[in-house]
Amino acid sequence: MKRPFAPHQPADVANAVRAVCAVELEWLENESDDGNWVKAETSSLDLDDDDRCGWFQVHVYASPALPPIGERGEFGVAWMTVPSFVAEELWAAFKVYGNVELIWMTRSKTLDAKWHALDKALASLP
Repeated sequence: MKRPFAPHQPADVANAVRAVCAVELEWLENESDDGNWVKAETSSLDLDDDDRCGWFQVHVYASPALPPIGERGEFGVAWMTVPSFVAEELWAAFKVYGNVELIWMTRSKTLDAKWHALDKALASLP
């Protein structure tokens, strides 16, 4: 028998991120027009900040999140270039954890210790 879908809750996501990254998420409640997801992001949009997990957004959907756009590679991550208001190119790494979608920003198309810490936090969700 197939196990019913049990969505992760925003509070569970916030607790997991806080435990590993020592950062509080800023939740933007009911971001979507249909109320099917909420978004959180780090308070700093500076890639040079020395926090433990870097610059990222988390979307928590009411139902299982769709797979990210693009082909998933190592660690289940899909990559996309992001338009920037600065001269440098930015990359976004997308990964889905049930009904939670992570979007992590970086200057190079590589996953570092900050991403791995965040991945560990989200992968540990109940």
